[in-house]
Amino acid sequence: SKIITEKASIVARTAEWGVVVKPDDVGEGSFKVIGRSSDDGNRSKNTSGRFESTRTSSESNHGSDQVANPRVSSELKTALATLQQTFVVSDATKPDCPIMYASSGFFTMTGYSSK
Repeated sequence: SKIITEKASIVARTAEWGVVVKPDDVGEGSFKVIGRSSDDGNRSKNTSGRFESTRTSSESNHGSDQVANPRVSSELKTALATLQQTFVVSDATKPDCPIMYASSGFFTMTGYSSK
């Protein structure tokens, strides 16, 4: 069915980021993070059980003319749009934590516009 295909797509997309999720029984469209894939890149788990991420100077675009916002695939936007929860994704690697994506419920709930 279409829902199973959408769930499989979300699981596959999050796996590309190194996050392992499974559909949760809480509600339709809910997922639970169950771990990280073994291919975490340069992330390491610290003693408190939290994951830390580090970027090297070659990965940083600070001071360069590169585009500030990474492109988000249409499949990811579609997957995020299917979620029922209201949420915002921000870029915590930048000092002002700009909003990269906000669900439609965020705009309805807060009254902010997407501009």
